[in-house]
Amino acid sequence: MPQYRRLLDFNLAPLIGLTLLLGLVTPLHGQVSENAQNMPAKAEIAPDQEAERLADVRLLIDVSGSMKLNDPANLRQPAIDLLVKLLPEGSKAGVWSFGKYVNMLVPHQTVSEDWKSNAASKADGINSSGLFTNIGLALEKASYDIEQNSEKFDRHLILLTDGMVDIAKDPDANQVEWQRIANDLLPKLQAAGFSIHTIALSENADSDLLQQLSRATDGHSAVTHSADELMQAFLQAFDKAAPTEQLPFDGESFLVDSSVEEFTALIFNADTSQKTTLIAPDSSRYSAARHDDSVSWYAGDGYDLVTVQHPFEGEWQVKADVAENSRITVVSDLSLKVKALPNNINPGEIIDLIFSLRQEGQVITDSEFLSLLDIDAQLSLQGDTRKQWNYKIYSAGAETPEQGIFQRQLDDFAQRGQYLLRLTVDGKSFQRSFSHRFNSQAAFQAKLVESESEEGKPGYLLTVSGANKSLDLDATKVDVTLVEQDGNQRPFVMELGSRNNWQLFIPAMADGLYQFEMVVSGKYQSGEHLRYNLPPLSLVLDGDSMSISDAPLAPEKPAVEVSDDEGEALEEEPVVEQSDHNWLLYGLLALGNLLVIVLLYMGYRFFIMEKPESEEDEEEDEDFVDVNAVVDDSELPVEEAIAEVKETIAAQQEQAQQAPESTEAAEQSQEQAAQGGEQLQEESPPENAAEPAAETMENEMGDPDAASIGDDILAMDDLDSDDGGAEPESAAVEAAAPTADPEATSADADSSEGENLEPPVLDQAVETAEEPAPATEDTQQGEAVAGTAEETEQAATDAPVAEPNIEDEIDALLEQGSQVEEDDEDWAAALQSELDGVDGVADSTSDNAAAEEVATDLSESLDLADDAVADADLTELSSKKDAEQG
Repeated sequence: MPQYRRLLDFNLAPLIGLTLLLGLVTPLHGQVSENAQNMPAKAEIAPDQEAERLADVRLLIDVSGSMKLNDPANLRQPAIDLLVKLLPEGSKAGVWSFGKYVNMLVPHQTVSEDWKSNAASKADGINSSGLFTNIGLALEKASYDIEQNSEKFDRHLILLTDGMVDIAKDPDANQVEWQRIANDLLPKLQAAGFSIHTIALSENADSDLLQQLSRATDGHSAVTHSADELMQAFLQAFDKAAPTEQLPFDGESFLVDSSVEEFTALIFNADTSQKTTLIAPDSSRYSAARHDDSVSWYAGDGYDLVTVQHPFEGEWQVKADVAENSRITVVSDLSLKVKALPNNINPGEIIDLIFSLRQEGQVITDSEFLSLLDIDAQLSLQGDTRKQWNYKIYSAGAETPEQGIFQRQLDDFAQRGQYLLRLTVDGKSFQRSFSHRFNSQAAFQAKLVESESEEGKPGYLLTVSGANKSLDLDATKVDVTLVEQDGNQRPFVMELGSRNNWQLFIPAMADGLYQFEMVVSGKYQSGEHLRYNLPPLSLVLDGDSMSISDAPLAPEKPAVEVSDDEGEALEEEPVVEQSDHNWLLYGLLALGNLLVIVLLYMGYRFFIMEKPESEEDEEEDEDFVDVNAVVDDSELPVEEAIAEVKETIAAQQEQAQQAPESTEAAEQSQEQAAQGGEQLQEESPPENAAEPAAETMENEMGDPDAASIGDDILAMDDLDSDDGGAEPESAAVEAAAPTADPEATSADADSSEGENLEPPVLDQAVETAEEPAPATEDTQQGEAVAGTAEETEQAATDAPVAEPNIEDEIDALLEQGSQVEEDDEDWAAALQSELDGVDGVADSTSDNAAAEEVATDLSESLDLADDAVADADLTELSSKKDAEQG
């Protein structure tokens, strides 16, 4: 096959595949980039480049009259007292209480021992005497410095309330105030960098407003169902506002290293009857009733807060019924710094965990120190169905990271809920830990409840609310499709409500299954486009009972199973926010890639496929006539096919005489053929002539699958030997033929006993061969035919060079064909004798099937032998014809 055709077969397909891949990846990359832009922004500053920022915590405490019901024991006081004690010195803090008016309970100042003492005394002033719930005014008073630049502090507002926006008895006035907070005040707080952490101390709290405040400013949001949960909610909000350095604590012991100047143990005791005891490495025991001047011990309601100055180095033990959220915080020159993490994420979002170790504020890059570390992370999904993922960040002895910065991606936030991350660094002689909570919540939430219309008709109210960014409400809409049990679909468009949410009232319906499918489309105030598919809500009506689920109802469709090895099944698809206006760009990119494919293919055809390797290849393609192919493909008898070949060759010779310009090329071809023949004669001794001839025969016949060709030629040579033919040639062929059927050979040998007659066995191997047969089966099968053709070519080479005459050669071939027919008659007689002998053996052994099989094989061998002789003669004829044309 010419070289350029091989290039077409092997190189064009990968080229087209690669181009198509580029065409698919380009739009996909654009889609991923757009989705990434809609995710909450993250700081791109490495932890070693982040400026140290102190916490600025401002507490806003609801003292309205409803708090008497929701916090009857006034647990707000010990919670605030604990937060005040945990605040690190050097930070800033303040406390405000609000009802109808706002009171600065503790001045907003730098935290010191005096400030803490003052704040502890003022905490007793928290009560429930307010008449209203003026949330907006409290936010304004606590953010009095909103216009000032605050590069040194991270400003946080912790808002605790149990009610709605309530500034007057007029509902319209309350609604106007609600809109002012959400649409005017919130954007200002967001732009000033405030983070708002909300705690709802009741199910009756304004969840819509609190969610918007926290989500828009990436703050923490919690709902406590009882006052007993208030302490933990305050502590979680405090962790967001003022994260502290911690030591790993398993509830029983912790390790203090030489770099620790002070540690504070916050121990929540599940069993208050059991007093908390600390045991130092030197076996010294400390308790609330017994400790020295280096220990400061505060026993609160259900917890102990212990601070130890210049503690002993080694393992400390804790004897208590330790409850959740207990921790050990430290003041040390050796610290673990983690790049700021988001508090609110979308389901399916990927989080980058980046951190470093610092000594006196400088990132540690010493590879000998870092190579001793073992760093692990644990991510757990909180709630009733707890799930946990473990990550190995770094192992001791591994290659240390560049510039001392460790990185890892966290991508197991498929489900909605609250996740707790714990990072632990074990340096053999020291330990550090870090914890952070993520709130994985969809950008929008849907709620369906029973309700009444303005006319008092019963029905259902569907509400869609929430967003992680400020929306352009005028340019955003929500489409709803109500799918009924029979498959009927009813479309609706929701109306924008007074609380920046969308509502749709559905009248009462008959019993059955219903599903609400909702799509939010629009854009943010920043100009980013939005399209979000909410998880469908399912409604089941059965008489007086009603059930609502956020799982889609599709009884006719089987559930998709997910293997445990592949991770957990997703409750919903990841948030996809994309622009509808970019599909035109994607289409143009795909069209451009298609044009590139066409141009590459046309260039390939022009420069490679249309260019032959040489003029000799063109001349060979035009003048060469494959005689074997013509005879094999012809349905005519051999004599008529040969006559047809004769006419074809004559026409080509006449055409060649009419084209004198090709004479020079023909002479060059003849010289090359002569040189090739001489070189072949010099390199190939006569005794090995069968090996190259086998390859020639295989190429000319083009049928390497003819498995019995060697046996057929062997049988014909045996016939020639009997008729006085060339016995050496027959022997050479027999030596090259493999033993294909030993059983048949044995049967033939038995049939000839007593007659002293050697029958022409077709598959018998002759052990007098001078060299072993080639390893491949195709070569073995073709050697016999190739041997005869090669010897004929060798004889022609040794004879005096004479001008070839194609007419005489064809006549000679016809005469030889007549001779073959006569030989066949003799062969038939010998065959009949063989068959008689086989029949005799078959009769004596009662194995008629074996005899029939031997007879069939011999008969087929006779036919194949005739074809092989004709092919061999035609091969010789073709070689001579090429020489004559040359």
